[in-house]
Amino acid sequence: MTHFLEVVGRLFNRAEQQANGGMQLDEIELSVEISAEGEVKLIGNGAKAGGKGAIKLVFRRQEPK
Repeated sequence: MTHFLEVVGRLFNRAEQQANGGMQLDEIELSVEISAEGEVKLIGNGAKAGGKGAIKLVFRRQEPK
């Protein structure tokens, strides 16, 4: 899960770099499946989690304090 969260963090950073300062990514919504072995797998676009447990993760950028 730690590696998965690192990837999500890099996704936010890359999206901002590619937007050249014109936009900011504020939210990412992912559907993931956790296997019996503890692996975290993304569920692809249009895929269904038929018979397996899936969870939805929503990552939002924190507002500056």
